[in-house]
Amino acid sequence: MSSECEFSEMELPTEKEVSHVLVVGVGSPFGDDRFGWHVADLLRSRLGQFTPAADIGPVEIRKAAAPHQLLDWLDDQQGLVLCDACRGSGEPGTVTRFEWPSTHVRGLRFSGTHEMPLPALLELAQRLGRLPRRVTIWGAEAQAATDGEQVPDRPLAAPTERAATRVAARIREELRAFAATSNMNS
Repeated sequence: MSSECEFSEMELPTEKEVSHVLVVGVGSPFGDDRFGWHVADLLRSRLGQFTPAADIGPVEIRKAAAPHQLLDWLDDQQGLVLCDACRGSGEPGTVTRFEWPSTHVRGLRFSGTHEMPLPALLELAQRLGRLPRRVTIWGAEAQAATDGEQVPDRPLAAPTERAATRVAARIREELRAFAATSNMNS
């Protein structure tokens, strides 16, 4: 099975609707569960922690150890981008991309270190009126855990590393398109 996936374009809000986009990598320091954190690190190295770059627009990048941390960070964003390792999407390194709400997201098992599953957290945030209009979820199939997997700072498996690089590049492209569409409407 290929580790490539088809990408769909997201619907973009106008500048009047944009305050900023929050990008969150969810994970832990253990093996492939670091996928979300690694994507956040790759983006931060290119964009900074919070950047109002002309070609990207205002973007805040954070790392979360558990999805419930999002509830403290959601504050008038117009977009939310989540990255997390998952199981159930195919071979290791397979990338999936969803727009919330999505029934497909409920069928995946996101990183096992979370007290509250990512789909349940998104449903709660939606019920509380805290969820931005646009939510994109990026997942990469993690390699099966082994007994040594719980060693902190264990490197990502090669397929997951490649997936993180592809996802970071795609998110940057989408942020650039998001900003360009916003600027055209001003």
